[in-house]
Order: sequence, then structure tokens, then C-alpha cells
Amino acid sequence: MQVAFIGCTKQKKGYPCPAYEMYSMSAIFRKAYAYCNDHYDIVYILSAKYGLIEPKTIIEPYDITLSSMNVGQKREWAARVILQLKAEDEAGRLDLGKVKKFVFHTGKDYRRYLVDLLPSGLSLVPLKGMGIGQQLHFYTERGYK
Repeated sequence: MQVAFIGCTKQKKGYPCPAYEMYSMSAIFRKAYAYCNDHYDIVYILSAKYGLIEPKTIIEPYDITLSSMNVGQKREWAARVILQLKAEDEAGRLDLGKVKKFVFHTGKDYRRYLVDLLPSGLSLVPLKGMGIGQQLHFYTERGYK
């Protein structure tokens, strides 16, 4: 089983809606979300405010970013995401024992401290080092318009 993480975006809808819709104003998010749904078993969105979100969960608009947080706050956020993953496991929505890879389609802030808290060797960052333009090209080249 492979679990994908997609980072939230600054651009958001101005009303409560499912998380996948909240961030859909961003081309990079739309393409990453479509790609991840086609290539991975489970997809979660990582949000500065909410932590780990199932894409269909209704959320409220917000204006918080990880880039505005200090190191301690980012570490606390990552620890909260781990607790949320464990809660997903306990609820039967995710079997952590079967996860072979955690695949990050996120920016550095959304993975930096989280990767350290996941089992060693299970994290993969396929677009590491790519700028936004290169990431958009990656998805477009694979048919995600």
C-alpha cells in the first residue's frame, strides 16, 4: 500500500467545502490531486491548520501557513499529523502496518519534520528539488491538464 500526501495551497475557496475543492483554485493542487488519485492507494491533504485531511472532509477557509510558523510549531504540527495517521489506523480507514511507501507531493515545509517521524526508509519525494513550473510540467507531461 502506498499513501500519498498533497500540500494545501494559499489559494482557497471562500466558503466551507470538501478539502479537495477548497484548494482546487490552484493548478498545481488540481494536477497533483488527480495524479495521486490515479497512482496511490490512499491520498491525504496536509493542511497548516487542520493537519491531515481526508479529501472529502468539509473544511472552513483559513489563512494559516506552515511557512509563517517557527521550528517548534512546525514540529508540533508534524507530531499532530502522526497522531492523526494513528487515529486513521485505529478507525480502520488506514492499515499502517501495510504501508510500503509514504509519497510526498508537497513542498519542503510539509515534509521536513514529518519524514523524521515516519518509519525509516518509507518516505519518497518524487518531485524533490523541482520548482513549481517543473512540477506542473511533470503532471502535464503525464496527461494531467
